[in-house]
Amino acid sequence: MPESILAVRGVSKTVQDASGELRILRDIDFSLNAGETAAIVGASGSGKSTLLAILAGLDTPSTGQVVLAGQSLFDLSEDERAAVRAQHVGFVFQFYNLMPVLEAFENVELPLLYRGESASDRRALAAKAAEIDVEECAAPKGSKGLSLRRVKPDRPPSCRKVRMRSRRPVRIL
Repeated sequence: MPESILAVRGVSKTVQDASGELRILRDIDFSLNAGETAAIVGASGSGKSTLLAILAGLDTPSTGQVVLAGQSLFDLSEDERAAVRAQHVGFVFQFYNLMPVLEAFENVELPLLYRGESASDRRALAAKAAEIDVEECAAPKGSKGLSLRRVKPDRPPSCRKVRMRSRRPVRIL
């Protein structure tokens, strides 16, 4: 039987607004096995970004449970959730959302730094994810080295298990 990498049980999200209670998500249930692909689709304002934030442990549900890589996310501290996120979650956005002060390769490498990878591992994994030659990345800032357009953000190096796609940033961290 395939290993479940993500299990969502009874997840709801309700917030208070000027007119009272606003239900954003209602009793979401699903699971994904390792290697499976799924899409979250819906109209603007239907709760897609809220659901992605909850799946990654960036936001908390009003009710329900999310188990990611065997860890019940909301039984963990914020630091523990961040560690699970660093090991198992990568967001791929419709727009690149690259940091303009960094070279393209550094943008690809950044999540690996947060995950605690060694410099040599970061360099090799980022080069593989960006489908570029490591030697090509040695150009100094401001040179004609790797341009932002050549980065392929479709395969984040920080994401070995769960990849989440979003049309816009889920959170500004």
